[in-house]
Amino acid sequence: MRALEGEEAVRQCVEAGGEPRFVEFFNYPVEAWLKVSEAAARVLERRCGSWAEAQRQLGRRATADLLKSAAGKALLLLSKGETRRLLANMPSAYRAAVNFGERTVTLEGPARGRVLMRRDFMPCAWHEGVLLAALEGMKARAVRVSGSRLEVLDSEYLVTWE
Repeated sequence: MRALEGEEAVRQCVEAGGEPRFVEFFNYPVEAWLKVSEAAARVLERRCGSWAEAQRQLGRRATADLLKSAAGKALLLLSKGETRRLLANMPSAYRAAVNFGERTVTLEGPARGRVLMRRDFMPCAWHEGVLLAALEGMKARAVRVSGSRLEVLDSEYLVTWE
């Protein structure tokens, strides 16, 4: 938010989360994260064209930042340069990042898979951004992610790449 919209936007998001400040790699209550995410999407909505695209961009940015960290570099290393392996490792990556929900991956071909998320609070568009950025971080080309809500807290994502 700081890079895109400046200090006032950061202040609005922190205030919305109800925490005095936020520290990287610390687990906060999901309620605080949802409030921050909503505030950020509302600020970015104008720039991105829609609330969903703002959420998608937030997910992309969060993942791009994660992939630059030691944890992200370890995830890429464990994937051994293989996009399929990275996708298969996504449930472990999510478990390291959040303390709610469960994710499963089904590989359906050499460049296609499905990610099922149960008991997850984040919007589909946010996860689409996360998955896009993760696969692009592996240098996959023509990545496409299509998410759909199955139930209130359950969603599914079809992921394809070249």
